[in-house]
Amino acid sequence: MTHLHPVQRRPRPVPRHLLPADLDAALELLAADPDAVPIAGGTDLWLELERGARTGVSALVDLSAIPGLAGISVTENEIRLGPLVTHNDVVASPEVVAGALPLAQA
Repeated sequence: MTHLHPVQRRPRPVPRHLLPADLDAALELLAADPDAVPIAGGTDLWLELERGARTGVSALVDLSAIPGLAGISVTENEIRLGPLVTHNDVVASPEVVAGALPLAQA
């Protein structure tokens, strides 16, 4: 057992980082590799990988650049939040604040 400072330790291998251009490409990548993990930011996952707390991840499929996943759409009867909409996006949306104040306050 060595007592090296974390800075002195050899870094763990980082999985491949894939950035698909659209949802179809992301789904193909995930279907082709069962050990691939979808991310949208992934700060906690990166830390787990770095510490060795998470293993078996072959690739990270980054969804953050896929158009339409981070959008908020508003119609007369509904407000739709895309899967990558953040809480900050919700709070900053006048439509959400006006039409769904409890959601913006959550």
